[in-house]
Amino acid sequence: MNGKRSGKGKEYKYGFLSFEGTYLNGKRNGKGKEYGTYQFSKFEGEFLNGYKIEGKGYDCKDRLLFELEKNGIGKEYDYDGKLKFEGEYINEKKNGKGKCYRNGKLEIEGEYKGDQLNGKVKKYDEKGKLVFEGEFKNGDKWSGKENGKDFQGEYLNGKRWNGKAREYKDVFVGPGCTDFHKILAFEGEYINGKKKGKGEIYDYKSKKYVIKEIDEENDIKNEDEDNYSEDINENDENEKDEIGENSHDEIDKFFLS
Repeated sequence: MNGKRSGKGKEYKYGFLSFEGTYLNGKRNGKGKEYGTYQFSKFEGEFLNGYKIEGKGYDCKDRLLFELEKNGIGKEYDYDGKLKFEGEYINEKKNGKGKCYRNGKLEIEGEYKGDQLNGKVKKYDEKGKLVFEGEFKNGDKWSGKENGKDFQGEYLNGKRWNGKAREYKDVFVGPGCTDFHKILAFEGEYINGKKKGKGEIYDYKSKKYVIKEIDEENDIKNEDEDNYSEDINENDENEKDEIGENSHDEIDKFFLS
């Protein structure tokens, strides 16, 4: 029809069946089955204009990973069958209100747009204590108040603005730079978005990390800090940042593109 696929059909990827179902105007419409690799093994349900709108998805061991309802509500599960996310979806992406769980306990509740936290958000620790309340923008904290383990204060325009903080970095050390070592990159206060405190900085003379004063308001910091990455490479040292959000802030996505 109009040179576009309509009716029943099949798709193959790398010689393996990847989809079988019905089409309309070249897009998946109606009932169908989608097959994948890695975590996602099979989805069976209904499609509309190429997107999943209702059905269930399983992994290669037939464990339920996610389910969608026609009203746009979806749920995701971990490998132990515990609820990991529940909320609103549009075109297979989180859009609207949602809740994220860790080990069955509520961790995040807030607003999503395009699969990222956007809007009002609340975050809780493993004991159920409220540790952040404010706004996110494109998946990152934008404004609000936090009372967590490593920061107690407020955010403004996407930055830690006022409060007490403790920030860490993982750096490579040892022969051949093969071992990780966690350093205290900063401990002190944020005052109007600027750091004042102390932190471990690489000292090129001793070739060790030493505690130095940091005062961005009065421009007291390691002179080499701005060229930190470049200088570290010149001294055969590599580092990996671990400051900011925990890795679990972004929930695993099971939908196939």
